[in-house]
Amino acid sequence: MSYQNGIFADPATFGELRFVGHQRDRYKFDRVRQQRTDILEGRVYKLVSSVQRSEIEVEVPEHVGEIEFDFMEPVEVKHPLITGMAQAQNNFAQIRWMTRVEDIVKANAGSGMTSVASSSSKKESITEGTDKK
Repeated sequence: MSYQNGIFADPATFGELRFVGHQRDRYKFDRVRQQRTDILEGRVYKLVSSVQRSEIEVEVPEHVGEIEFDFMEPVEVKHPLITGMAQAQNNFAQIRWMTRVEDIVKANAGSGMTSVASSSSKKESITEGTDKK
């Protein structure tokens, strides 16, 4: 099994997420000059996960804009992708996990499907109905 493009996480991976705050901005690195440029690539936010039981750093692309929520407000991430990068240090290597998402939104902000599903799956009672015999 190959994970060249990363691991696509499902909602059970993180559980309930809460917004902690903005961590830092990530800028493009010029490999020719070996220095950071002023071109913004993305923003890194800290979230708290109920399943991971710790803070996780989530990177959002720059075109989304700045995201601001109240501290510890429940949020959801859209299309999370987890990638790993190995960093060698002498005789050891350390894996640095990065989570990239398309957007961070309020929890249950766009999920109107629950109300539609509950209304369509409502069953008629035995005592109700028009064709009784």
